[in-house]
Amino acid sequence: MTSRRLAPVVTVLAAVAMLATATWLWSQLPTKMQSWAPITVTGTLGERIEGRNLAVTVHDVQVAREAVFTNDGVPVRMTSDGNWLVVALSYEPLLSAESPTFVLTADGKRFESPLSGFTPNAPPGLTERNVVAFEVPALPEHAELLVYNKTADRYGNAMPAPLDSAIVVPLPVPREVRSVVNLEEAAGT
Repeated sequence: MTSRRLAPVVTVLAAVAMLATATWLWSQLPTKMQSWAPITVTGTLGERIEGRNLAVTVHDVQVAREAVFTNDGVPVRMTSDGNWLVVALSYEPLLSAESPTFVLTADGKRFESPLSGFTPNAPPGLTERNVVAFEVPALPEHAELLVYNKTADRYGNAMPAPLDSAIVVPLPVPREVRSVVNLEEAAGT
C-alpha cells in the first residue's frame, strides 16, 4: 500500500528534477549574439590585416603630452595630465558601408578614443588613412589596439557587428614621450 502512495510523489520529484536539469542546460547555451560574435584576427605593425568586412594597417605609434590639430581652420591644442597615445592607421570596409570603433587596452585598462578622424559609414573599397588618439594616465608597458565595425542593437546600444571580424594589433609603445604631436602630420607618416 505504501508503495502505491509513494508512486505519485516519486513521479512528481522525477519531473521536477528533469525540469530543473533542462532549465540548467538551457541557461548554459550561448545566446545568438554570443555565437555570432566577431572573430578576432591578429596582426602586427605595418601589416595589412584583413577580416571579413574590414582591413586595417597600423603604420606608426607615437606618445606625447600634447596633441594639436586644426578644426575648420581653428588650431586646437589638447594637453593631458598623462599622455596621448597616437596611432596612425589605414582602415577600409570591404563589403558594406561601416563605421569603425577603436579601443585601446593598455596595461589591462580599456580606453575608447575621443579623437578619431575616420568617416562614419565609409563606403566599401575606400581606404582611409588617419589617426586615432587615446589619452592614457601613464606610459603603458603593453598596449593593444582593437578595431571593429560597430552596429546598434534593437534598443540603439552600440555593439560589435555580429558575423564580422575584429582586428587586434599589439602596439610597440615608444619609450620616448614627445612634448607635442601634430595629428595631421602623424596621419601622413
